Amino acid sequence: TEINNVKLEMALFKAGPGERSINSFYSKFKGFTVVPTAEVEEPKPEPVQATGNIRIIAALVNPDGADANKETVSLINTSNFSINLKGWTIAGNNGKAFKLVDAVLNAGEIRTFRLPAKDAQLTNKSAKITLRDANNNVVNVVDYDKRDIRSGFTIVF
Repeated sequence: TEINNVKLEMALFKAGPGERSINSFYSKFKGFTVVPTAEVEEPKPEPVQATGNIRIIAALVNPDGADANKETVSLINTSNFSINLKGWTIAGNNGKAFKLVDAVLNAGEIRTFRLPAKDAQLTNKSAKITLRDANNNVVNVVDYDKRDIRSGFTIVF
């Protein structure tokens, strides 16, 4: 798949009888399509703010079987530049957060993070998931309702 000259390959993790449902997914960055352009002097770029360019797009809140170490949150970089997520956190409603270490999301990249049970946990009832940057600023918050939760199914926001 190619989106805005970015080549992506979707990786699906199937589940259920006959693997007919998608348990989780992420895209793999495969490179850029080079579009030839005339040489033009580029203006100096403005400083870029990463806040708002990283979004929570999906979560596996209630995996099949025991939830420990199987819950996931998928993030997307909606910008046209790479963003270093080192020190960023993903928090559920248990008062703890999962700290991202050396995670760089390239332009347009989607990545799924598995939440360790000792850190952030997602409740199987109406709740929210909060993404914070390294300075503890809220970048994105998503809410989900108990009626959205089905065992083994990913919620898409």
